[in-house]
Amino acid sequence: MKICFPIRDLNGKEFTSVDEVMSLINSEAHGTWLLGANGLWHGGIHISDITQPFSALNKDAQNDSDPIPLQFMADGTVVAYRVNDVYQTAPYCGKPLRFSSSFVLVKSVCQPDPAKNESWLEFYSLYMHLAAVEDYPKSPCYKVSAGHNGISVRKYIKGNYGVPEAESSPQYSAAYNAPAAVGGIKVNEGDRFVVSRTGRFYVTRSRETKLLTFGLSRLLKDGKLSKEQYWITLDAGLMERNGEIYDLMPGWMNHAVAKGVFNSVVNTDGSDVWKVSAGSPVGFMGLNEVPGVGQLVEQERFVHLEVVSTDSKMPAFLSNPASVTTGGKLVRTIAGKKMHLRNGETNPPAFTASEVALASGALMSRESTSPVKDASGKWWFKVSDNGWMPQADVEEIEQYDLLKQGFYPLAEDSDGDIMHTFMEGWVSEAFGQVAKVSEGNNSGPLSARVPDYYRTMMGKLDENKDGKISADEIRRALSRRDPQVRNIIDRVVIKHHSEWIGGPSEERWKGFYKILDKLSIPYCTKWQSGHEWMSG
Repeated sequence: MKICFPIRDLNGKEFTSVDEVMSLINSEAHGTWLLGANGLWHGGIHISDITQPFSALNKDAQNDSDPIPLQFMADGTVVAYRVNDVYQTAPYCGKPLRFSSSFVLVKSVCQPDPAKNESWLEFYSLYMHLAAVEDYPKSPCYKVSAGHNGISVRKYIKGNYGVPEAESSPQYSAAYNAPAAVGGIKVNEGDRFVVSRTGRFYVTRSRETKLLTFGLSRLLKDGKLSKEQYWITLDAGLMERNGEIYDLMPGWMNHAVAKGVFNSVVNTDGSDVWKVSAGSPVGFMGLNEVPGVGQLVEQERFVHLEVVSTDSKMPAFLSNPASVTTGGKLVRTIAGKKMHLRNGETNPPAFTASEVALASGALMSRESTSPVKDASGKWWFKVSDNGWMPQADVEEIEQYDLLKQGFYPLAEDSDGDIMHTFMEGWVSEAFGQVAKVSEGNNSGPLSARVPDYYRTMMGKLDENKDGKISADEIRRALSRRDPQVRNIIDRVVIKHHSEWIGGPSEERWKGFYKILDKLSIPYCTKWQSGHEWMSG
């Protein structure tokens, strides 16, 4: 199964490592994993327009530095969605604050070994707070008129839009000659394309130079737009208007819009039209207006991402029950083991022991360690700029043995009151895991204090059930930037109630609304009710 990151870098290219993506996610102001900024359970992560500005639409999105849509993380099928035609609103001090309740839910099946059913896992990816339909610009659609074939498309060079629009009577300049035709691509009778903007270029035929209008276009085939843009003539004798289209809207959303059901949860039939692939567009970040300090209104765009499974194979799946050995392997180094230096570039390689020991252990892909065999057939792994470790001094781990990689299953144990999230049993267990793992994996004086810090937090949770430890203290402990802490907390797999089921009238929410600022109650009630989707 193909998987990918949900975002691309600011140049529209794929990120090359988990660390690159996590550095962005860890810099977000809210939406941390496990506990949100409000101290309540949070089962996903947020990515905002602060770190990903090109994944938020604006009025000139087509013409600005190419917008970069969020992308599906895994191959799968859209099984449910809710699309806002316009942003929903919630009242706050007489003002209607806009928010997005748009989401898409994708069902996927991980099959480590297609022949071993016990190795499979069914899971769902949730993309919440997506841009409403009103954010998507509409563009005219054209088609080639009957009887016309073999019409060239011309190369689009970013930033070159021909004669400036302000020039009503321009003088000829070779700088505004039409770009060269693209070899091997022609449009023919009935072919359709979508135009995001127009441009005027000079074309010379039979020694006569004319200023013609072209459309910056994407070809439209089977409901899908080409990634590449071209200049195509809009000569009225060759082309005719053929409606409008949301040319930045992803395919699944086009299908949803065509169904005509908005602002309500829709369950799909799971047919092929709802299949999506990893890396294909999800959409863009939605708008969210929230109450600020002094009754002011703050505005932001972000998306909530979540991966959830209801499969009975969890948490056994984490232990690689089918003993699958295919896929990329990993190497874990062990703190305290001494590194070796390679003796030149001899073949086969030879190594000499050093007195430098690893300060901390780390997990890395086997491929990234440039593994080589020595004369005796023993494997060696490059674990630092110049340091190598023999096979006997590292632990090799299979791709699907997630427990050995540090993934850690936990389960909610609480009275159900949302205000008691930070006192739930899984919190102290998570702290215990941090203390245990980091104790034998220290990498400096600051990290050496990590175990004691989390043991202290555990003690407060286990012994002082009087509320002397605050939700904010717990949240800060869970979101510490220390790499050792993040490596453990980011691998927590927890069975927990969802924030998307049930509304504000449920018993577990009464404590929250009891202490809420009265001015915010109408807003929060409408906002929460508008986002619920699991009950339907």
